[in-house]
Amino acid sequence: MNRIFLFAIIQETIGWLITVAIAIATLCPVTQKINYNFLFENGLFIAAAGTYLRYFLFYNSIPFLQPNWVRFVVFTANLVLWVYMLNRYEMMLQIHDDYVLEEFGSMIMPLNNDEQKSLLDYLYKLISFSGFVALLATALFNLRLIGAYWRVAKVRFSQRMQE
Repeated sequence: MNRIFLFAIIQETIGWLITVAIAIATLCPVTQKINYNFLFENGLFIAAAGTYLRYFLFYNSIPFLQPNWVRFVVFTANLVLWVYMLNRYEMMLQIHDDYVLEEFGSMIMPLNNDEQKSLLDYLYKLISFSGFVALLATALFNLRLIGAYWRVAKVRFSQRMQE
């Protein structure tokens, strides 16, 4: 049992290290040029996307998701998080529609018009992709939690009917 727990901790640590590396790699071009006002939101999108996709794919090998009360708490928290991320995603896309770099943050170094345009295009792709994947991964993980609960409830109901 201790080996399983240790393996789960190592697996989770590796997953978080990969997620942090992806977040740094994708946000670094932005933070080098502007004081990005939405660093937390984009970091949240990337962390949610990486974590929930991993949880969705490797659901059966995550030991801390086995108790039903943990699943219920995670499911409820994910609903709130999904609504929050959707709100921030829409807000960031509306800000991008103005097509003004200063609304995303003050410039660290002067940028010419071509550099500003390319940075705005990169920001749009970053926000669109990370936000969409985070919302999708959160929804898929919640569906996986519902499916697991439904499977357990079906087995229990079948056992009661046989008795």
